Amino acid sequence: MYRFKSGLGLVFNQRQISRQTGLAFETINRIVNRKQNCSKVSAYCICKSINQDAEIEDYFELVEKEK
Repeated sequence: MYRFKSGLGLVFNQRQISRQTGLAFETINRIVNRKQNCSKVSAYCICKSINQDAEIEDYFELVEKEK
């Protein structure tokens, strides 16, 4: 699972990312506010919606699943 990094100081439109990725606005909001983790595919889609040249590691950190 991937968690959005804190303290990036990014400015972007969550509604536009929602439309581009097909994820609900509420889901994007929870992911960006670090209240919800996401899959690698979702992290990739969000990342590319923000910046086409960016990689997942630029915006997300890998977190271990709880056992």
